Amino acid sequence: MIAYHFPPAQGSGVQRTLSFCRDLPEFGWQPEILSANPRVYSDHGPEQLTQIPPQTIVERAFALDAAKDLSIAGRYLRLTALPDRWSSWRLWAVPKAMAMIKKNRPQIIWATYPIATSLLIAQTLHKKTGIPWVADFRDPMLYNAQAEDSPTRRLFAKIEMESVMSAAKVITTTFGHRQLYREKYPDIDDNRWQVIPNGYDESMFAEAERSIPAIKHNQKKITILHSGTIYNGDENRTPQTFFSAIAKLRKNRQISSNTMQIFFRATGCDETVQSMIDSVGIGDMVQLKPTLPYGEAIKELFLVDGLLLLQGKNYNHQIPAKLFEYLRVKKPFLAITDPKGDSARVMEEAGVTTMAPMHNEKLLAEGFMQLIKNIKSQTPSQASNEHLKKLSRNKRAEELARVLDSI
Repeated sequence: MIAYHFPPAQGSGVQRTLSFCRDLPEFGWQPEILSANPRVYSDHGPEQLTQIPPQTIVERAFALDAAKDLSIAGRYLRLTALPDRWSSWRLWAVPKAMAMIKKNRPQIIWATYPIATSLLIAQTLHKKTGIPWVADFRDPMLYNAQAEDSPTRRLFAKIEMESVMSAAKVITTTFGHRQLYREKYPDIDDNRWQVIPNGYDESMFAEAERSIPAIKHNQKKITILHSGTIYNGDENRTPQTFFSAIAKLRKNRQISSNTMQIFFRATGCDETVQSMIDSVGIGDMVQLKPTLPYGEAIKELFLVDGLLLLQGKNYNHQIPAKLFEYLRVKKPFLAITDPKGDSARVMEEAGVTTMAPMHNEKLLAEGFMQLIKNIKSQTPSQASNEHLKKLSRNKRAEELARVLDSI
């Protein structure tokens, strides 16, 4: 399994590979991991290293981050960052992988995007050894990507096409993404496309639930949380209209900083988001919070009263992993998303209907007030325990095992 994001790296990108690594042996497959040397991660910590099964072989190849290691005065050559800033990883990863293959003779190679270099490594290994490989696309490569004439986009298009053509199976995380690829590559046998969505880690959520005190509902302020990256400069994942709606609700005295607090945790672009908050004068009501270790971030989901999901319509074929986590904690939440997207479909299947489009201030205000109403009436998200079991990462590992069995 070739994955740039793996503990001790932190963030949501780690969870998919880590859960497969941990759960696949239950279904008859023993993973071996090829990742990057931890020195290259901008955000890392030891918290999730203990979740790697002791019998799992983990090899880490040297890599450089062009933006950090190859820049002068904050600038670096574009060539050193094609297809991504970690392209140097391939130089050391391929020889290390070949040694692993010679020693342990794996039956299948699996590689996960959005680090495009991992797909290039897998393609090279497949050509050298003939071992079948699986391309795991956590996101579409070209959907809402770079400008049409950019070198990065052209290279991504080539990597995507060669992956689709050479992989034994192509896995997407949403049905919308699979349909996108079906239409783009109509000559590919339909059996090659597989959908294995993201999910939530039941063991971590059960542990978090046990470790927190009983939540008291007589606290003075309602607390609402958005957990995760905002994506700086992306108009399809901006909270600007939401902040304007909050400012208007407060001006109309429908909400107050005396009774409510909204937190944005680990935005990845605090300076930009803070300027949005300041521009509409809601700094006393909306606060930014720093990154937490993953386990602590899960605990926080249980401790707040309500949750926010942020996803514009250009990302209709993607489902953020936090959506499954939000469903698991069964807290009221507002999804700021397109009602026609894949995220909305997952919510509707779970019985959750509180959502509003990102750039409609009126509907955002109405959705937010419905969220407050649900919090006050202690109305949780409606997903049943039986339905939630189908969304767990353990279930996803079982689905991947079936794909591997078929190969």
